[in-house]
Amino acid sequence: MATTQSPPFPILKRGYGRFRDVRRANILIVGKVSDAIKPLLGPNGMNKMLVSPTGEVVTTNHGREIMEKIEIINPVTRLLVDEARTQDEIAGDGTKTAVVLTGELLKKADLLLKMRVHPTAIIGGYHKAARRALKVLESGAVSIRIDDGGRLKNIIKTAMGGRITGPTKDQLAGFAVRAIRGVAEERSGSRSIVVDPDRIGIRKKAGGSVSDSELVSGLIIYRGKSSPRIQKLEDVKIALIGSAIDPFIYETGDNLREYMISHPGQLRGAIDSERRFNQGIVEHVKGAGATALFCQKRMSKAIMNTFASAGMLAFDLISEEDILRLSRATGAAVVSKIDELGAGDLGWAELLEFRKIAGDEMLFIEGCRDPKTATVLIRGGTQQVVDEAERIFKESVKAAAVAVEDGKALWGGGAIEMEVAIALKKYSHELPDKEQLAVDAFGDALEEIPKVLAANAGMDPLNAVAELRAGHARGLEALGINAAARRIEDISAEGLLDAFKVKQHAIKIAAETATMILGISDIISVTDPHAIRSAEKMAEDERQRIQGEKLRKAFSENPELREVKKLDREMMERVRNPESF
Repeated sequence: MATTQSPPFPILKRGYGRFRDVRRANILIVGKVSDAIKPLLGPNGMNKMLVSPTGEVVTTNHGREIMEKIEIINPVTRLLVDEARTQDEIAGDGTKTAVVLTGELLKKADLLLKMRVHPTAIIGGYHKAARRALKVLESGAVSIRIDDGGRLKNIIKTAMGGRITGPTKDQLAGFAVRAIRGVAEERSGSRSIVVDPDRIGIRKKAGGSVSDSELVSGLIIYRGKSSPRIQKLEDVKIALIGSAIDPFIYETGDNLREYMISHPGQLRGAIDSERRFNQGIVEHVKGAGATALFCQKRMSKAIMNTFASAGMLAFDLISEEDILRLSRATGAAVVSKIDELGAGDLGWAELLEFRKIAGDEMLFIEGCRDPKTATVLIRGGTQQVVDEAERIFKESVKAAAVAVEDGKALWGGGAIEMEVAIALKKYSHELPDKEQLAVDAFGDALEEIPKVLAANAGMDPLNAVAELRAGHARGLEALGINAAARRIEDISAEGLLDAFKVKQHAIKIAAETATMILGISDIISVTDPHAIRSAEKMAEDERQRIQGEKLRKAFSENPELREVKKLDREMMERVRNPESF
């Protein structure tokens, strides 16, 4: 008897895509991204030009900046973007190292997959290799202290790479060291140091060159003169106010009062009342001993002029960030209402001065007793140069800050990667199963970092890795690549250092990302019914809003339509309340 076979039917109706070998497809994609990042690595790394759909052009070497702006086509690429973002937020540097290492780990895993090593064995071996690598980092760390200016400066210069060179690099690194020391604090109850990079303010101004940058042990605020009569004040007592100062909103919060004036006498009374209010505010502040006042909210121009007439300076609309930094630097307390201001709430600064930078006024506040804050003014020939210098300075300060907090650093120039690779190859011999191959592959992936450094410096990468491998096998732990001199030498003599957390976190996150991608077998596009309904509702609301705007415009421009609308409203009212007509 003949039998019929039902045709196959889909289990998942939509959004399901299973590649015959999705794992290798993901490895290929990550490898392509990793290869694109390799030319950026090290002090001789190149730049990338990023062009937006609107024609905006950015030239940068910053790993996170590049990863966040690339067009996401495959979902696995988003994992690399998240990896770069996390590495930058945690350690401040090492984004390119993390991405390159992830790509190499997956390439080595692909070779093992072709040898029919199961992904589970590779993942298990990578986890063991990462744990052993972190132990090797701990044993190879060198100590660093906040008062060790030479080593701290070398960490900063390593983080800057080759994007800034020559005397300018030394100048900015010196600024970073002084700024870190200025904001460093000892953690209560222990001898450990805490460095908050957010306390180091950065102001930027195009015009001039990067060498024109300067460090201020205090604050710089983008603010023009509130009075042309006062250029600077010395021995300044500073008051900080968190509420608005205006006779029309002082008692009613941020809601303006309205006054109905029916004859000239009332107008003269309102003007006199405002003048008395302004004078009372100034007398109160002056009586507290302040000579400069910074208000976080709005202040009337009349009050500012009254302050200037009394030889005092007053500023409004100061950002919350600047108010907090002013409080830290000068010791002033932020008072909620000006009536509550007293002599004990004031801070002090030696100098408050307006300076013209590239045609714009800036307010410099210097000479605070215990500032616990610093500000760097970054200069450059163009806005793009200034923006890139700001990114470089920020990430180098972050890397140095985590190094000071950890109290540890590692030899750079690929020395620590090679040391870990040699240790992993020895460790792999202790494993009896196929995880041995994965641990060995992890070591091979780490060797890619010095290989790329050598290639970007114009050296022969294979010869460089072979020489490094032989040297580290003999116990030369600090043997690395001096990219500036294009030779292999003892890095400890040059003082080339990386922050410990930069390398530690890069290895951690690269191993985790690589094993996560290796564990992906299918790609399923999921649909969220709540998100679909929300999107449909937003589209409908927008359609109704546009339709309403068109109708309102039509009624406002056409008198006949207005009459029709009026009649329609009357008819509706008759239907609702017939007894009223």
